[in-house]
Amino acid sequence: MSHPAAFYCPSATSARPATVRLSGDQLIIELDGESLVWPRATVRFEDGAVAGGPLRVSSSASPGLLMVSDPELLAQFGYHRKSGSTALWQGLAILAAGSLGLIFAGYFLFLPWIAGVLARRVPASLEQQLGRAALEQLAPPAQRCEDESVRKPVRAIVDKLAHYAPDMGYAFQVYVVKDKMVNAMATPGGYIIVYTGLLEKTKSPEELAAVLAHEMTHVTERHGTVGIMRAMTFWIMLSYLIGDTSGILVQSAGALSQLSYQRGQEEEADRGAMHLFEAARVAPRGLERSFTMLSQETPEIPASARYFSTHPRTTDRLAEIRKWKDTVSYRPQPLIDDASWPPRGCGI
Repeated sequence: MSHPAAFYCPSATSARPATVRLSGDQLIIELDGESLVWPRATVRFEDGAVAGGPLRVSSSASPGLLMVSDPELLAQFGYHRKSGSTALWQGLAILAAGSLGLIFAGYFLFLPWIAGVLARRVPASLEQQLGRAALEQLAPPAQRCEDESVRKPVRAIVDKLAHYAPDMGYAFQVYVVKDKMVNAMATPGGYIIVYTGLLEKTKSPEELAAVLAHEMTHVTERHGTVGIMRAMTFWIMLSYLIGDTSGILVQSAGALSQLSYQRGQEEEADRGAMHLFEAARVAPRGLERSFTMLSQETPEIPASARYFSTHPRTTDRLAEIRKWKDTVSYRPQPLIDDASWPPRGCGI
């Protein structure tokens, strides 16, 4: 059975009418006084530029282009073309996927820079508001240690270091929380949270000062504010895409209590701690001993996973601290009165 088609010769600008039939493993094209035979194995199909338009058929056996619209002939070849609506939806899906890809590429490539610019334009009063919002979750009032014999030496160390830190337009405030976690953290606005588990593990004021200087640098470099700007921008983008703008505030508030820092920020905070130690003339061995203690409390990241980690390995950080310690030559001065250390109270 023959089927109508149109054939384009390589040098022709107009189509020649043709009939096409399938005979065994051959496609036979009948032109005016001429026949072409294309082995079935050499035939290629290609959808036209217009959805639902003629199908383009060619062969590696000979030049020329065949335009076929007859679905019965195509079915004999086992070819089932996409409907116009299917092709349209597939095109729209590809376009949407490409657009999302561009959006998220922009997020990961440009957002850190944008967040840094925005963070440095946030006024001190707003940073304090952001920090207070997180404080209620990080240091719940019911868990705070109000014993002055514990709070006073911690506050004295922070005050000593703050004297040499950049002026942020607000004072650092200290909160001690009754918790076995060996950690301390800082929020935007200068709120320093120290857990009693850390006070139990530190053997000297200088060891505690190492952790505090690290956290204070996160504040002065606005690392937490940068993280919040990044999180807020992401949720604004996502809420815009899904049409739910009510989720922006909820997710941004959650970001305040789940602050985490990137690898470069952690390294910058380590360097900031070294600078504060030098300026305040704190014994450099305190920084080394503190990180040695923390390395024992925190599981090490396997070398194979280092590239994917947002935090530098503790061994690498210790190596940098020891290198720094070997280069400094100042005479250390006492941080606080020895009589106030170690702190006792609030379950310590």
